[in-house]
Amino acid sequence: MNRGEGFLVVLRSPEEVLRSRNPHYRGIDRLPPYPPANDDDQEALDEYVFGHYKNDEGLIPELAQAKELLSKFARSRQEFEIIYVADHEPGMNLQSGQFLGFDVAGQSPFWSIVGDLPPDPTSRVFADTLNKHGLFDSKEDARRYLETYRSRWQEDPDLVLRIWEVHLVDLR
Repeated sequence: MNRGEGFLVVLRSPEEVLRSRNPHYRGIDRLPPYPPANDDDQEALDEYVFGHYKNDEGLIPELAQAKELLSKFARSRQEFEIIYVADHEPGMNLQSGQFLGFDVAGQSPFWSIVGDLPPDPTSRVFADTLNKHGLFDSKEDARRYLETYRSRWQEDPDLVLRIWEVHLVDLR
C-alpha cells in the first residue's frame, strides 16, 4: 500500500460529532479518544495506540489488520466501523465499500476542518454543500474550502492539511 493511504477503525457516531456544527460528519476524524471513556475499551485502545497496527502515518496498512483490531472492540458499548482513506488517487480497488466523500484533515490524529467547521457564518456556504455524510462530493469543492480556510481562519501557518478521500469498508 502507498504512503498516504490505509485503514482506520473509527467510531460510527461519536457523541461530539452529533453535537457539532456538522452532525452528519462521517470523515477521518472519528478515532476513539484515549484514554477511553469506559474500561471495556481499554485493552483494545491500548493495542490501537501502542500496538503494531498503525504505520508511521497513523494508518493501518492492511485490511486484515483493521479487521483484527475491530474484533477487539466486540465488547464495546460503542459502535465501530472501518474506513479506507487516501490523500491521493486511491491505489487500492475496494471490492466492496461505499464512497463517503472528501474530507480535509491534518496528519494523525486526523483533526478535520470539515468535522470541526468554524463558527464564522461564511463557513455556512460550505456546510450547505456537504453531502449526507457531512463530506464534500468532489475534490474540487474540498480544495476550495481548504483555500478559504487557509486565507480566513487558519491561525497556525505550519498546520499541514490534506484532502482525504474516504470510503466505508463493507464487511459483509
